[in-house]
Formats: sequence, C-alpha cells, structure tokens
Amino acid sequence: MPSSASKTFNCGFLNLNHARAASSCLETDVLKRNLDLMCLNEPYYYQGTISGCPKGYNQISFNRDPRTAIFIRNSIDCIRISVERDLIALSIDWNNMEYIIVCVYCSPSENLDNNIIKLETICTCNPNKRTIIFGDFNAKSSAWSPRSTDLRGRVVLEFINKMDIVIENSSDSLATYSCEKGESWIDLTLSKNIDRNLVNSWQVHSDITASDHRLITYSLCEGFSQVHKRIIWKTENMKLIDFKLEISKLVRNYSEKTVSRGNLDEILSSFCHELTLICKKCKVKKTSKKWKSAIWWTKSLEAERSRIRALRRRFQACTESAERVRRRIFFKKEFTKYKRSILDAKTNSFKRFLEKLVNKNNLGLVKNVIKFSNIELRIEKIKLASGDYLENYGECRDFIIKSHFPLVSMADDFVINYDDNGTYPEFTVNEVERCIGKMKRGKAPGEDGFSLEIIEEIFYADKDWFVEIFNYCLRFGYFPKIWKELF
Repeated sequence: MPSSASKTFNCGFLNLNHARAASSCLETDVLKRNLDLMCLNEPYYYQGTISGCPKGYNQISFNRDPRTAIFIRNSIDCIRISVERDLIALSIDWNNMEYIIVCVYCSPSENLDNNIIKLETICTCNPNKRTIIFGDFNAKSSAWSPRSTDLRGRVVLEFINKMDIVIENSSDSLATYSCEKGESWIDLTLSKNIDRNLVNSWQVHSDITASDHRLITYSLCEGFSQVHKRIIWKTENMKLIDFKLEISKLVRNYSEKTVSRGNLDEILSSFCHELTLICKKCKVKKTSKKWKSAIWWTKSLEAERSRIRALRRRFQACTESAERVRRRIFFKKEFTKYKRSILDAKTNSFKRFLEKLVNKNNLGLVKNVIKFSNIELRIEKIKLASGDYLENYGECRDFIIKSHFPLVSMADDFVINYDDNGTYPEFTVNEVERCIGKMKRGKAPGEDGFSLEIIEEIFYADKDWFVEIFNYCLRFGYFPKIWKELF
C-alpha cells in the first residue's frame, strides 16, 4: 500500500566576497546543513577553479573570473539554461517537478538594467514553471528590509511586480550584510509559481562565515507517494543472544501443541506473527547519523568558531565608545588567527593525504603485470585413463567440455506412471539441513521478510519439530495458506 511521506529540498545562498577563508567555511556549512543546492556570489576563484565545493557536488560556473557559481548535489539532474559571469540559470528535476534556479549578482558599481532584462527573459520563457532566484542585488527597499527604498530598489520592485514574483525575505530578519560600517538587507530570495504551503523555511543565519555577508537557507517540503518497503529481518541486525533465547522459548512453546489439518493454518499464522514481534523486540537500535563535515574540519575549529561568534556579539553589543574600540581590535585579531587556523588545517590535512598515498605505493604491482607483455592462454597436456596424453589444443578443449558437460542420450518415448495410492517417504532432518545449506544466504523470498539466517535459527532451535511441520503438510496433502501468500 502506498503511504504519504514528505521530501525536503534545501537551498543556500551566500556572497563570499572573494574571501579564501569564507570558501573554506562554506564546505562545512553545506555538509552540516545538508544543502542540496548552494548558490554563490563573488566566489574565491584561483587558478581556474572555485574552492569550497564539497565531495558529492557538481560545480557550475563561468570559465573565467566568475562572479556567480552553483554547487548542486550529484544525484539531482540539471540542465544549464545560461551560464554567464554574473548569472547562472539551471533547470532541475526535483520530486518529478521542473524547477528553474537562477543565481545572479548585481554589482553596486554597474547598472541593474542588463541583469533585470535577463531575468525578465528567463521568467517570460518559463511562465508556468516553478522559479527560484537567489542574488545580491545591492538594492534597498522597505519591501524586504526596515530601510527606505532607493533607486535600485525601485527598479527591482518594478521587475518583481511585473513578473508577479514573491519576495521570500522577511523584513524583521537579521541583516544579510554586516560589517563595521553598518548593516544592510541586499541579498534577496525570490520565487514564482511556488505554492506557499511548499515553503518550509527561509532563514538568515548568524554563524561566522568569514565574509561580510550571512548565510541564507531556503527549503521546500513537498509530499509524495511512497510504496511500503518490505522489511528484511537478518540476524546481523539482532541482539543475537536475546534473539536466540526468544526463538528457543517460541519453538518450545509451539512444539507442545497438537497439530491437525484443521488448525495447521492457525498455528503457522500465529507462529509467524510472534516471530515478527521477536524480531522487532531484538532488533539493534541504530544511533542517529551525525552530519558529515569536511575531512579537515575538527572539533577545535568548531569551538573556535563559536568563540569568535561570541566575541563579535560582545563587540557589537557594546555602546561605550572606548570599550567598543578595544573589543573590536581584540575581535579582529582573534578573527585573523581563526582564518589562519582554517587554512593551516586544510594544508595539513592535504599533506597527510599525500603521505598516505606515498606510503601505500602500489606501483610495484602494476610493474610486475606490465612486465609480462606476451602472456598467452596455455593449456597443459592432459593425461587420459589409458595413460596416453592429449597435447593438441583443440583436443584438450573438447575433452574438458565433454567432461563438464557430458552428452545425455534421449529416448524417443517416456512413460511415467503415477501411483495415487502410493506412500511418499517423509522428510528427514539431514535432507532439510542439506537444503538449507544450499540456499542463498541473506535473501528473504517471502513477504514476511524472514531471511535464511532467521529460518536457520528456528531449525537449530528444534530440528525435529521443524521437519515434523513439513511432514504434517505431506501427510495431510495440504499447503498452508500463509505460505501461499508469502511466496
């Protein structure tokens, strides 16, 4: 039966302000918050690449001095609509629905009109598709901040009203840009054709990013139809001692019951039900999975990040001018040390990685294989029962094939006589044990989900009772209903 479930699409946005330390922190933030997509403005670009892209993500950016970039999870299919220096537009498939994702950067020293025209073109070409726009517009407006509207803000508002776009920003949120000179709300998240019920959250985070801008996260949550997944019970997932004790009690209890054709179905159904309860009771509880961090990220860096964040709060909360200056200087010194420790941690981690590669050194194995460049398949001569030898390749081949696949002479007519009144020999313990030994392990052919290892535990708890159940079926000439449902 299908059941209702929910799926979350987590997005992030950050202006890195070309800071190397901010790119390093970004990798940890993406993994920690389990972001599916990360849009960037002014990334740190060095030697033809953008740093900070976590493992398992694709990097999309312009090929020369980009001012926008997108990190997207490998498992998400995407089509590049436009990849420019200041604008990237993607078409992605999430939860069987197409989304248009746009990352744009509007420089404060350049005119807005060019980027606004490009955004209008994208929205016009995709009028009915769900669209999300992330960008630093460097524009102020009372529509998304507590500040008054400036000229650039009016241009952006005209575009928003014209295209029927929704502003996801909250005017009472933390400032998206914060520096010593002041704060501002210039980073925007805009959406189109997205139902309000789908929006799970929009938040500006106060964590240290090593950039003047703050991290913004935006998530959608949508229900989907989910087919019930069959549970497979395996002994490796059980508390083995407890499980064996419970199985012994269960088998002992049922071995004392009298079995007839009338109650065989009832007994087996009850046994399977109680066996399922035992599996649930003895199952090992898995601990919650901790978030993955960058390989170089340490607990000391996490603690240092929290300490720097506290120093920043104390400095910004101080109202007395002389004390504020002293706290600001101290915060700046400690912040510089923190950024340096991040770079050192990355460098040391990479050095350790290279040392492991050098120590492993598998080049010798490759050399030994390459050395024998004329390896040919050779079959040694075969000694026959008569004492003669086969040395010819073709004769050796035919002899091996006939030995493994002998020819069977087929008679023209087969006559099979069935004796309806005949008696069939009952199953023995050795026969059943051999059958169980030949079966494929780790598989659960029935809907009940009991793997071969579970069946084995029942068999070894009481071999005679286990085999006797099969013999009852043989004597009664009856195949239980519960087994018909399971196989």
